[in-house]
Amino acid sequence: MTPDRLRVVLVDDHAMVRAGVRTELGDEFDIVGEAADVDEAVRVIIDTAPDVVLLDVHLPGGDGRAVLDACLAQVPGTRFL
Repeated sequence: MTPDRLRVVLVDDHAMVRAGVRTELGDEFDIVGEAADVDEAVRVIIDTAPDVVLLDVHLPGGDGRAVLDACLAQVPGTRFL
């Protein structure tokens, strides 16, 4: 992990999408976690407090809004896209 790079969590229920995004981001960002459903996303985001979360809107166990509602107060510096 490099201090100058953004720390990113990838949230998408499709492993292939996460792998593709990870590849496209390359070495310019630190991928600090991945998740495939709402519960996993909430755990990873709170545990890692990333700078940015790339968040799918349709997830098993709910949707992107459920992740936002569960995380925003606990990781106020994190940005969600």
